[in-house]
Amino acid sequence: MGIQRFSNNAVTTLAADITTTTQTAISVASAALFPTIAGGSGDWFVVTLQAINGAGVVTAEEVLKITATSGVNWMAARAAEGPSAAQTWVAGN
Repeated sequence: MGIQRFSNNAVTTLAADITTTTQTAISVASAALFPTIAGGSGDWFVVTLQAINGAGVVTAEEVLKITATSGVNWMAARAAEGPSAAQTWVAGN
């Protein structure tokens, strides 16, 4: 059984689009502040993707459970903690 890992106040953006609702491989701009997770360890951490409009209002969000990391490349379980369904995202979110 794995352990949930934490990192307080870590922030990054997507380095590449998430083009389908079933895509599980994602790339981020920086992973420096996030935990490192070895694939197959059972460990994980949770991140929230947010789309924010020009007024600073969150217009969409999705929670991902990150189950493996290799630098800026992460494997994710999509829509991990509802209520939002998996959706597509553009780089920079």
